[in-house]
Amino acid sequence: MQQGFAGAGNINVNPGLIDANGPDNVIGNADDDVRLGRFSPATDAGSNSAPGLTGITTDQGGSPRKFNDTN
Repeated sequence: MQQGFAGAGNINVNPGLIDANGPDNVIGNADDDVRLGRFSPATDAGSNSAPGLTGITTDQGGSPRKFNDTN
């Protein structure tokens, strides 16, 4: 999760997910909570114009996907 990728704007720190391994402590299955935590360094750090995001208006939880939201 923290190996990082080359490129502008990418981070190489813990993304601050709520519970990346879920209650069973096994990463990559249905009980994982991969939403960003309250103080995640990835909050409001994405780009709505990144490749593959055209037309995506909600996050995985169905909440509005926002970037540079002043509220």
